[in-house]
Amino acid sequence: MTKFPILFLLFPFLAYTQPMDTSSYRDLTIPYIELNPTYYNFDYPICSDIFNSSEFSPPNDGVYTKATYGHRYLSSTTNKTDNHGGFDYWSTLVCDGVAYDNDNNIAIISMCDGVISDVISGLDADLEQTATGRSVQVTCDSLFQAFNSSIKINYRHLSALDSLTTIADTAAENTIRISKGDIVGYMGASGFTSNVHLHMSAQTTHPVLNSAYVHTARLFDPTLHPSVLGTLKDVKIELLHDWTDSALFRIIWPYNQTISRFEFINQSFNVVFDKEEAYDTGSAIRDEHDCIPGIKVFAYQFNGKQTAAARYQNEMANMPPIYPASPQRDADPSTYIYPHIPIIHDEVAYVYDFLIENIPPSHVAEDFVVKVSDVWGYTVEGKFEKALELEAKVLLEGPYDASLGLMSDDLRTAALIPTGEPFAVLGFESATGEECLEPLVLNTTGDKAVVDWIFIALSASNDPTMVLHARSGLLLRDGSVVDIDGLSPLKFEGASAGDYYITIHHRNHLGIITQNAVSLQEETVNSLDFTSTALNILGSNPRKNENGSYLLWSGDATGDGATNASDRSETWNNRNTTGYQLSDLNLDGNCNATDRSISWNNRNLMADLGN
Repeated sequence: MTKFPILFLLFPFLAYTQPMDTSSYRDLTIPYIELNPTYYNFDYPICSDIFNSSEFSPPNDGVYTKATYGHRYLSSTTNKTDNHGGFDYWSTLVCDGVAYDNDNNIAIISMCDGVISDVISGLDADLEQTATGRSVQVTCDSLFQAFNSSIKINYRHLSALDSLTTIADTAAENTIRISKGDIVGYMGASGFTSNVHLHMSAQTTHPVLNSAYVHTARLFDPTLHPSVLGTLKDVKIELLHDWTDSALFRIIWPYNQTISRFEFINQSFNVVFDKEEAYDTGSAIRDEHDCIPGIKVFAYQFNGKQTAAARYQNEMANMPPIYPASPQRDADPSTYIYPHIPIIHDEVAYVYDFLIENIPPSHVAEDFVVKVSDVWGYTVEGKFEKALELEAKVLLEGPYDASLGLMSDDLRTAALIPTGEPFAVLGFESATGEECLEPLVLNTTGDKAVVDWIFIALSASNDPTMVLHARSGLLLRDGSVVDIDGLSPLKFEGASAGDYYITIHHRNHLGIITQNAVSLQEETVNSLDFTSTALNILGSNPRKNENGSYLLWSGDATGDGATNASDRSETWNNRNTTGYQLSDLNLDGNCNATDRSISWNNRNLMADLGN
């Protein structure tokens, strides 16, 4: 992986973003994890029909948890973040078929058997001057298995107490017992909040930290309702930038999983961002992005009702420029060095950026390892596997506009390009059907807009018919072939440096293969221009010469590697139809006379792929 100088940073970052390969496992060596996830057998604090649905998936099916423990986006009016000491639950829930709203009294139930150890109540006007509002604390009979210390659960911002907690309000502390499932009060907006919600936190005595507030996920059984809160297993980890002594990472994880610990490793260098440790830094600095020395954390907005990309689109115009995703940083490149890095993840998810500082200047980006773990020790590890990166340039005759030197993106503008690669269905050898693009990739316009999918295969140097590695990628208007993020060079995982025959395939253009095996190297981007005569291609007249640019021949409407009467019949039989189809030879979304002309003009050609 190449390190780029400062001059590069004045140009779009996007060619540098590097997704890490991830694996998941359970790490039982992490200090103070909950070894037995099913140990407590506590109830969830709010009834919800979500629990009865194995197919629950926000935003369509509502939301249960609004905010998790740890740093969260505060607002566009401050450069600070908000280090949140608990879980938040919204009032927009459905229980037993009844849809709640902000005017309904949603019952909050005790998660455990125990005693009512504290009640904060009184006049509403007085409670409005407090951070907690009307609150109840229950000390459970169980002890934290990780700490062997008491479990105290706080229920904040209640609108009213229930009968049992009303009695406890005037009784001596720890004298009124409460059972799991008993009502402690009703969801409200008392205290320093205007939103009807429950804020719930877990308190204990930690053997190392001063703070009593630990990660709220410790209270839950991840096997009970995994669609709401399950173990960590699905994380995207990306290296956004690598500099001499620092690096920028983006970590994305689903709405129903939590992370409590982030570890960044590069050979002997190792730093940990632990959410409980970050909260323990105290009220004076815990809300700062750099509350842990050597690490800056940037948390983005999450509300459970929108995808990460949609939430970002709503906020980005007002986002403070210190955030790596803020477009405001582009106006002052001398201060902020690199342009903004948009959030394009189109699922409901949490997104954190981490700037890791004080890395030894001798470090190598390929040696980074990132480990993220939940309170039960379930871990996702990101690192860079051996891979070859190919930066290819290919032009297709059908959509090519010689006057512009670009291909048209009519399929994209007509919203006809499928999100999944099409080659497996068409029977292309070694196509897996696994590649799927992020839908927002298709929002890019201009020279880097997507034209269509393309398929590239690497074959053995002693046998061009023996495919060793193959990938589907995206073809852009200027001929660039990129990975499914619409930005990066095409990566062939598991491929080692060596000599390969390289084949280019398209759905309805004749494929081509290099005349000789080409040397590809690791730890660099291999550039190959299939539009130039400098790269020798097998066969007689394998490409079309268009004013010095060499294009793949169009006309293979049947996908059989030849242009003949069958293709002409295909374009005739599908005349005056629209859609993503093989008979659309110029890729404009229509099958008409233009396609029939291409089929006739390019008749009797055949791809020579060394078979």
